[in-house]
Amino acid sequence: LETAVLASRAYLDDNRNTIRADALAMASDLSRAAQVFLPENQIAFARVLATHTTLRGLTEALVFEGASGRVLAQAGFWAATAVEPPSAAAAEIIRGGDVAVLPGETAGRVSGLVALDIPALALGGQGEQPLLLRIGRPVDPGVIEHQRNTELAFQEYDRLDRDRGSLQVSF
Repeated sequence: LETAVLASRAYLDDNRNTIRADALAMASDLSRAAQVFLPENQIAFARVLATHTTLRGLTEALVFEGASGRVLAQAGFWAATAVEPPSAAAAEIIRGGDVAVLPGETAGRVSGLVALDIPALALGGQGEQPLLLRIGRPVDPGVIEHQRNTELAFQEYDRLDRDRGSLQVSF
């Protein structure tokens, strides 16, 4: 059981690490593209976003203002004009220059959030705060369910194993 738990955790860790690497690579590429295309050619910037979304096997990519959540560019299956601003914990991670991997495996998704080196004004936003990039892809729901079942079985086994000592003493 312990090996099965470790294997399913490794699958999720691999997905988190991959989304982290993809977010950092896309942030770098989009920041360079912004220097070439923005603010004059937002359509070309949106094409770069769409191309990177497709090449990395992502189902969604959003560029948005962190404070307001207003979406300024998007690609993939996301159709929103606004998103929730990041949580305080995620904002702290982003300010540190890292990728905030967002919880969502239970919903069958893994997502990452990172700051871009692009001021909001470059895409028609407001203020000098950097824009944020949110990317995501699905994870296999069967693996998620398997992990949950394996974790529960392991916890039950562990509980029974601990209780076994008290049962032996009472006989």
